[in-house]
Amino acid sequence: MKEIKIGKIKTFMKTKTKYEENIERISNDFPIVRRFFTAVYHVIATENLRGFHTFCVINNLNTSNMARLTKEPHRQFPLNLLTLMVEKYNFSAHWLVTGKGPLKNND
Repeated sequence: MKEIKIGKIKTFMKTKTKYEENIERISNDFPIVRRFFTAVYHVIATENLRGFHTFCVINNLNTSNMARLTKEPHRQFPLNLLTLMVEKYNFSAHWLVTGKGPLKNND
């Protein structure tokens, strides 16, 4: 964690992981891949998971293959990953594919 000072208040900012940095580098030419990884980090934050590796382990995903997708988004994207986000985490399929509408479905 990185400590910063705002006036007299000390606050701590989380340092970005290499996975988060890779996701930010994904070109806008691959919007579905970008939205998928945005959803992944939303889950990591809201479910209080330790990080990317933990998300992969919990969901029985190969961490190396997932990391490769962040570095090489031009590779064929496995559609079962979108299914995982829709069925297990209640993300909107419409949002994942088009970027329009709400991020998550209503419960």
